[in-house]
Amino acid sequence: MEKNFEHKWQQFFESFMTIMGFLGSVATVPTVIKVWFTHPEHASGQSFITWSFYALLAGLWIFYGFYYKKTAIWATNIIYLILYTFIVIGILRQTGISW
Repeated sequence: MEKNFEHKWQQFFESFMTIMGFLGSVATVPTVIKVWFTHPEHASGQSFITWSFYALLAGLWIFYGFYYKKTAIWATNIIYLILYTFIVIGILRQTGISW
Protein backbone atom coordinates (compact mmCIF):
# COMPACT_ATOMS: atom_id res chain seq x y z
CA MET A 1 0.00 0.00 0.00
CA GLU A 2 2.80 2.40 0.90
CA LYS A 3 4.59 1.94 -2.46
CA ASN A 4 1.38 2.47 -4.39
CA PHE A 5 0.75 5.76 -2.57
CA GLU A 6 4.33 6.90 -3.19
CA HIS A 7 4.05 6.04 -6.90
CA LYS A 8 0.76 7.92 -7.24
CA TRP A 9 2.23 10.89 -5.37
CA GLN A 10 5.25 10.96 -7.72
CA GLN A 11 2.97 10.84 -10.78
CA PHE A 12 0.81 13.64 -9.39
CA PHE A 13 3.83 15.77 -8.49
CA GLU A 14 5.42 15.25 -11.94
CA SER A 15 2.18 16.36 -13.62
CA PHE A 16 1.77 19.28 -11.24
CA MET A 17 5.33 20.52 -11.85
CA THR A 18 4.89 20.20 -15.61
CA ILE A 19 1.80 22.42 -15.41
CA MET A 20 3.63 24.89 -13.13
CA GLY A 21 6.54 25.00 -15.58
CA PHE A 22 4.23 25.86 -18.45
CA LEU A 23 2.45 28.49 -16.36
CA GLY A 24 5.81 29.89 -15.29
CA SER A 25 6.76 30.47 -18.90
CA VAL A 26 3.78 32.81 -19.18
CA ALA A 27 5.85 35.34 -17.18
CA THR A 28 8.20 35.66 -20.17
CA VAL A 29 5.47 36.26 -22.75
CA PRO A 30 5.05 40.01 -21.95
CA THR A 31 8.74 40.58 -22.71
CA VAL A 32 8.40 38.76 -26.04
CA ILE A 33 5.37 40.89 -26.90
CA LYS A 34 7.11 44.09 -25.84
CA VAL A 35 10.30 43.38 -27.83
CA TRP A 36 8.50 42.22 -30.97
CA PHE A 37 5.22 44.13 -31.12
CA THR A 38 4.28 46.87 -28.67
CA HIS A 39 7.56 48.58 -27.72
CA PRO A 40 10.34 47.33 -30.02
CA GLU A 41 12.34 50.45 -29.22
CA HIS A 42 12.78 49.04 -25.69
CA ALA A 43 14.71 46.06 -27.01
CA SER A 44 17.91 48.00 -26.42
CA GLY A 45 17.00 48.01 -22.72
CA GLN A 46 17.10 44.21 -22.65
CA SER A 47 20.34 42.38 -21.95
CA PHE A 48 21.44 40.31 -24.92
CA ILE A 49 23.94 38.43 -22.75
CA THR A 50 21.39 37.64 -20.03
CA TRP A 51 18.70 36.36 -22.38
CA SER A 52 21.27 34.38 -24.39
CA PHE A 53 22.52 32.78 -21.18
CA TYR A 54 18.94 31.93 -20.18
CA ALA A 55 18.49 30.25 -23.57
CA LEU A 56 21.71 28.30 -23.12
CA LEU A 57 20.63 27.16 -19.65
CA ALA A 58 17.21 26.10 -20.96
CA GLY A 59 18.98 24.03 -23.61
CA LEU A 60 21.11 22.34 -20.96
CA TRP A 61 18.01 21.62 -18.85
CA ILE A 62 16.37 20.04 -21.90
CA PHE A 63 19.28 17.62 -22.27
CA TYR A 64 19.24 16.94 -18.53
CA GLY A 65 15.50 16.25 -18.60
CA PHE A 66 15.83 13.87 -21.54
CA TYR A 67 18.77 12.09 -19.93
CA TYR A 68 16.91 11.51 -16.67
CA LYS A 69 13.54 11.01 -18.41
CA LYS A 70 11.90 13.90 -16.55
CA THR A 71 9.07 15.24 -18.68
CA ALA A 72 8.47 18.19 -16.36
CA ILE A 73 12.02 19.39 -16.98
CA TRP A 74 12.49 18.86 -20.71
CA ALA A 75 8.97 19.81 -21.82
CA THR A 76 8.82 23.08 -19.92
CA ASN A 77 12.35 24.08 -20.85
CA ILE A 78 11.55 23.65 -24.54
CA ILE A 79 8.94 26.39 -24.07
CA TYR A 80 11.45 28.56 -22.19
CA LEU A 81 14.08 28.02 -24.90
CA ILE A 82 11.62 29.11 -27.60
CA LEU A 83 10.60 32.23 -25.67
CA TYR A 84 14.18 33.18 -24.76
CA THR A 85 15.25 32.68 -28.38
CA PHE A 86 12.45 34.99 -29.55
CA ILE A 87 13.70 37.64 -27.14
CA VAL A 88 17.34 37.24 -28.24
CA ILE A 89 16.37 37.45 -31.91
CA GLY A 90 14.13 40.43 -31.15
CA ILE A 91 17.00 42.23 -29.42
CA LEU A 92 19.28 41.55 -32.38
CA ARG A 93 16.60 42.60 -34.87
CA GLN A 94 15.54 45.77 -33.11
CA THR A 95 18.97 47.03 -32.06
CA GLY A 96 20.72 46.26 -35.33
CA ILE A 97 23.34 44.11 -33.64
CA SER A 98 24.78 41.70 -36.17
CA TRP A 99 26.98 38.66 -35.86
